[in-house]
Amino acid sequence: MNLRALLGFALGSIAGLAVAQTSNLRLETAPEIRKYAPQIVVEFAREVDVRLFANVNGLRIGRAFASGGNVWVLEAGSVTAASQAAARLAKDPQVASVFQDYYVHPTLAWEPNDPLYNHDTPVGQSGQWHLRNTGNVGGANIDARVWNAWQRGLTGQGVVIGILDDGLQTAHPDLAPNLSAANSYDFVDGDANPSPAYPEEEHGTAVAGVAGARGNNGIGV
Repeated sequence: MNLRALLGFALGSIAGLAVAQTSNLRLETAPEIRKYAPQIVVEFAREVDVRLFANVNGLRIGRAFASGGNVWVLEAGSVTAASQAAARLAKDPQVASVFQDYYVHPTLAWEPNDPLYNHDTPVGQSGQWHLRNTGNVGGANIDARVWNAWQRGLTGQGVVIGILDDGLQTAHPDLAPNLSAANSYDFVDGDANPSPAYPEEEHGTAVAGVAGARGNNGIGV
């Protein structure tokens, strides 16, 4: 690969972070905002003396599910004790299923309005799962870890990123607003124009798009 360009991005926005724009807000109930409770939910495999079962396992009876099905909420006293009890009772032949109870508090989350932003898009298709991977590709959180920054209103304002790669489409509408022409250079041709000389020189544009594209402008990435 010919390293054609050293590109400077003066970030006015790492993804157009305009958190106040309510059109980009949606309810978020992702696993990372769960709050675990000091209790477990147990479905018994057969009829048991629930009070005796609870006493033997250091638990207290909370309540039975109104829907029936021999499902009970058992109090453990602490979140840690509940986690340990759930793991232990999963091996008990009297138990059909068990899990630690948790609360989910939906919160408003911000995401950009760019048409190619889609964190659920599989590899090989148009989209940007690499900005937020919820587990559809490889594994959850195998991504650029920018989503949490968006929620905190971090913009990258004043940060300059240097990218050494094979060229960049300087007129690209997602890149031009953040490109610092004064800090750009073409080491192959010896000039200040880092635009690709050949169609194959597309890697730098892609990398720059992840690092410093202008987002939330309704176009591209």
